[in-house]
Amino acid sequence: MKHKKIFSLASVAAMLACWMAVPVNAASVNQYEISCETLTSAVTVGDTVVAPGTVAITMSIDGNTGFQSNTLALQLDENYKILKTAGGDPVLQTGEVLEDFHAFAAENDNKICVAVASGFTTSCDGDLFTIYATEKENAEICSSNVAVIAEPDSLPSAYALQKGVVGDVNNDDLINASDAADIYGAVSKNNGTAIMYTVLVTSFYDGKGQVYFRQFFPNALHPDSVNCYNADGWDTLWENTGIDTRMIDNNDGDAILQYSAGVGAGVDGKGKNLVGNPVYVNG
Repeated sequence: MKHKKIFSLASVAAMLACWMAVPVNAASVNQYEISCETLTSAVTVGDTVVAPGTVAITMSIDGNTGFQSNTLALQLDENYKILKTAGGDPVLQTGEVLEDFHAFAAENDNKICVAVASGFTTSCDGDLFTIYATEKENAEICSSNVAVIAEPDSLPSAYALQKGVVGDVNNDDLINASDAADIYGAVSKNNGTAIMYTVLVTSFYDGKGQVYFRQFFPNALHPDSVNCYNADGWDTLWENTGIDTRMIDNNDGDAILQYSAGVGAGVDGKGKNLVGNPVYVNG
């Protein structure tokens, strides 16, 4: 049996103002809808096979004014069990609106947070993403609350005395998807290749290093503020040369999205990455 129900959201213009550069006034602008459909056949999402009978929960947008980054949250009731990957993250399939976007999801107590960003702006209408869940017998289809997150992650006040925080790429005292968009945009500006620079104070601040870095990250407080991804330490290349070098690529933006999704869902988003750590500088 196949059943589908659509829930329209009230205007979220005020909340979207936190994320969108374009003014939002009309009630018909940036309208979000949730549709739920029970699968009648299996679908494959990445490495996960989603079985028939699973509920596909899709968020779409109408009247899209354009964005490069966004963070969205869904709260499902206790009648649903969210389908997860082998790694423990919600199974997430992006739609046509997010075709060129990076996207990460996290879940806590049936609250799902999805953080998305790109170096390009999307302004088309249609599906944003789909998550999957199983439901208990006689559960109401998709009885969920959906919202755009209005409060990006604030930096701990204890870091105020430091020179910066890893992940705050645009130096606005917040870590959110817009910081990831800055990194994706910088990598795109560099023809899709990694951006490499040394971080020794005597090297970075002597002129050329500063100019090179600033053409990609004009607002970053410190070069280590954008160095977000590393499984077991700083991205130090050519260790035998004694030159402390950073490599910035899309993995660093992904680390910020993972962090933002985790914080939005109420779990630790850091994992093995460096996002949220203070940057220490002598002097």
